[in-house]
Amino acid sequence: ETRRIFNEQGSELFAKLKFSPITGVALNTDYELQISWQDGSKTGLKGSGGERSIIAASLLIAMHKAYTPEIPILMFDGVLEALDPKPTSDLLNFLSEYAAEEDIAIVVSKLESIDKVSISQM
Repeated sequence: ETRRIFNEQGSELFAKLKFSPITGVALNTDYELQISWQDGSKTGLKGSGGERSIIAASLLIAMHKAYTPEIPILMFDGVLEALDPKPTSDLLNFLSEYAAEEDIAIVVSKLESIDKVSISQM
């Protein structure tokens, strides 16, 4: 069930996020990742750190939907750090729409850079 949901969610997510040359992601019957590209090619795990983060987000959505749909919360920790501002905005918009459609709360954390403070300054 997770594979089917991941295949649907991954394709839907990348279809809405136009910043990437990825057009879809899927797990084959051996649970190997297959990425579809705009040029028609298919590869395994490949792409920028941001694209990999979005693939991971798709997998989290699929796992939640398949295994814990009764829990009305989904948390994404560290997904935004690898994304540029436009993909970040697009992903947050997607998650907002997804939360409304599924009637769940989505929590997204982003670690801001912290200036190092020496012990003598504290």
